[in-house]
Amino acid sequence: MILHRVIALAAAGARAEWLLAGFCAVCLAGMLFLDATLAPIPFHFIYAAVTVVYGLRLWRIRGAMFAALATGASTGGMTVYNVIASNEPGPELIEVPLMTMMVIATIWHVRSRQRAAAVVAAVADERQRMIQREYTFFANVTHDLMTPITIARGHIDILGRSGSPTADELADTKQVIVDELKRIESMVGDLLLVGRLDDDGAALQRERIDAEDFLHVVADRWSVIGERSWTIDIDAPGTFVADGNTLAQAIDNVIENAVSYTSASDAITFRARGVGTDLEIEVADTGLGIPESAIPHVFDRFYRADRARSRTTGGSGLGLAIVRDVVDAHGGQVSIESSPAGGTRLTIVLPEYRRGPRARGASSARPSTAAT
Repeated sequence: MILHRVIALAAAGARAEWLLAGFCAVCLAGMLFLDATLAPIPFHFIYAAVTVVYGLRLWRIRGAMFAALATGASTGGMTVYNVIASNEPGPELIEVPLMTMMVIATIWHVRSRQRAAAVVAAVADERQRMIQREYTFFANVTHDLMTPITIARGHIDILGRSGSPTADELADTKQVIVDELKRIESMVGDLLLVGRLDDDGAALQRERIDAEDFLHVVADRWSVIGERSWTIDIDAPGTFVADGNTLAQAIDNVIENAVSYTSASDAITFRARGVGTDLEIEVADTGLGIPESAIPHVFDRFYRADRARSRTTGGSGLGLAIVRDVVDAHGGQVSIESSPAGGTRLTIVLPEYRRGPRARGASSARPSTAAT
């Protein structure tokens, strides 16, 4: 305990460096004035002190190398003087580079251990975050799958409690059950896609497809859904490389969000442009904005800025997470801008776009998924 206190006191501030400088000065004086046969004692004390203080202070690489080289230069100079003036044995000079190299080796070893410890800590932190994500993911999946099951079972349980159910009651209960089963089906499909992307995003069936043909198919099937003011603006003559069906599902999720969070008086714009070797796809709406605090989390799995509204619109909390995963698997980037006052813009940038007419062998890749 006393030793720990002494070490802590010595290491406070720059005290250790001043103590080291004073100690080394005394040892150098000892090398100068002691008998030649005793000079190696303070010589070794200097190197031991430098190593001990480095272990306490862990200087940065420049400071550590300066200390090692300054120690070698000062002790080397003093040893040369003793060899010439005090008849110290010449072989003592060999110890100067050897001891200096030992200090440098110690510094390298400590820094290597530091880097290794930092890597281990980073891996441990990432693993902990992964475990937490998996726990949260499992909890959310369990909750979101059990909710429609509970709702459907509840309607079945109350059916006919007050007597034989009427035709209207049977029809209403049937509709509720069908709606909840559709919700489960949609979520299972999203989970399967998430799992496939997690296992191996490179397993996507990519091919060079016609950009405008592909984007018009996706946009046109949505523009007839909902009483919205639609603007379709596609100017991307050329081809790009993608898994058409998977990418179409991701874009569907973006447009579905825009439809879900807008009303009949709002506008939705679907815009695409070829910019250099990138294909930029943008979906903008004038509906409900996203709170600023929610922006960093909108691509997290099962995150919902408004859980109550997500429930009424049928959102699973996986839509934008799938968008991010699909775009990442294609080597692209996705970003979102929004204002709490209203209006949201999501932009997808995909690589490997090639301007010009459809290349020989390029597919129209009409997506097989359908908007629901």
